[in-house]
Amino acid sequence: MTLRTTRGLATQRSSSKNKMSLKTSHRFAVISTATVVVVLILCALGVLFVPSVNKTVSGALSILKTDSAQSATLFINLKAQRSPLAVLPMALCVVLVPTLPLGGLLTAAQNMFGAAWGTALVWLGLMAGMLSATGLVYLLIGQHVLRWRRKKHLSSEPTKASILIGFGLRLIPAVPQGLVAYGFGATASSLSHILAGSALASTMLILVTAGNSPLLWWIMTLAGCALLAGTLYLKRDTYSSTVLTPERKRMLVIVSGLVIILGAIYFAVPSVKDWVDAGINVTLGNPAGVATYLRGFGLIGPIVSFFLMVLQSVAAPLPAFVITFANGMIWGWLWGALLSWTSAMAGAALCFWLARLFGRPLVEKLAGGSSALEISDKFFDKFGNKAVLIARLLPFVSFDIISYGAGLTSMGFGEFFLATGLGQLPATLVYSYLASVGGTATSIKILLYVFVATAVLLVLGISLKPWFMKKFFNQNTEEPHE
Repeated sequence: MTLRTTRGLATQRSSSKNKMSLKTSHRFAVISTATVVVVLILCALGVLFVPSVNKTVSGALSILKTDSAQSATLFINLKAQRSPLAVLPMALCVVLVPTLPLGGLLTAAQNMFGAAWGTALVWLGLMAGMLSATGLVYLLIGQHVLRWRRKKHLSSEPTKASILIGFGLRLIPAVPQGLVAYGFGATASSLSHILAGSALASTMLILVTAGNSPLLWWIMTLAGCALLAGTLYLKRDTYSSTVLTPERKRMLVIVSGLVIILGAIYFAVPSVKDWVDAGINVTLGNPAGVATYLRGFGLIGPIVSFFLMVLQSVAAPLPAFVITFANGMIWGWLWGALLSWTSAMAGAALCFWLARLFGRPLVEKLAGGSSALEISDKFFDKFGNKAVLIARLLPFVSFDIISYGAGLTSMGFGEFFLATGLGQLPATLVYSYLASVGGTATSIKILLYVFVATAVLLVLGISLKPWFMKKFFNQNTEEPHE
């Protein structure tokens, strides 16, 4: 009896300690996330509104984008008085902005400071960029994912397979290493794995860029693909036979072969690469590319923009804010906002009636599965008919999912339409105004505008959520005390 009591007390103490640890980690996560967001907002505001900072950052990014060694050399001489420390932040930007090339900066650093020192400076800058990208995402996302996994009693340690897959991606030159670094930050990888992976990626980039050899490029690519394929092969027994059936295995082989063939065509044929890149700029979030695309239609550009917004509301992957920015850049903040608001309203209404007329099976296919609709279900369960207005005011909640979800409820269309119009009007006006004052701003500057506006809303949302929930819904968001 005494032994059972002792074990029970020990279990209770362990559970209490675990809950206190989770509560402490939650407070640290909220404070650190809010701090990072505020710092990023201040940095973005400095880039946007302080002329000297704006010119320096814009000049450095423009030089990196042109990949000119002469321009990079001149920039370091004039802006940094030939300081070798200027190489570090420029190399860091190459990682943080994955589309920037490295060749011009590396050549300039080697010419100015010698082959060894120039290479070392660029390598250190790349390492700093990898670690900064990883740390940034960890503070914003990774620590919250780690805490959630611990709260659900799931494993928080990275598996050997995930580590090997990460190293395999680090070896492939065609993979944007900045994106891999961002991905590492969202996982629970240990510091030693992050350092080793960052060093491997930095070394790979230096070798491939300095060597400028197609043979070395293919060797690194084959080595990375071999590591990825070997990892998946060694883990083949962990897949259930019901999940990876012989038919699915054959389909996986066929799809993998097609991906390899299409990838080879993409990199080997310049015209195909240019065509695909132009399509990606339009469909995956380049506001300047979308603006150029719409201008090409002349007088019917507003009609194309209207139907493009409706299309993205139903199923397309193009973010709505990209079209809103493009409209503001072309037609000004007033007419651009009016076009974006009316077309978004039409798209939301279409989503509502598709759900109302055809039911949940069609909506699950359009929305990307039942898991996506679960978010909408929980939102309506918690907030009722107020869910539409609240969701429209939150920049991180999908408009389309809420529109579909509203159509699956008994909510009237008039109430839905009014809440949608009021809720999405503030964001539409803000994005249209920022786009109009940005004029012919680069995509990077436009995304900074979006980041500042969204981050401000996020910080306000995190700060006001406890008061909001308690005031209007009589709910306490604090974790229970032990």
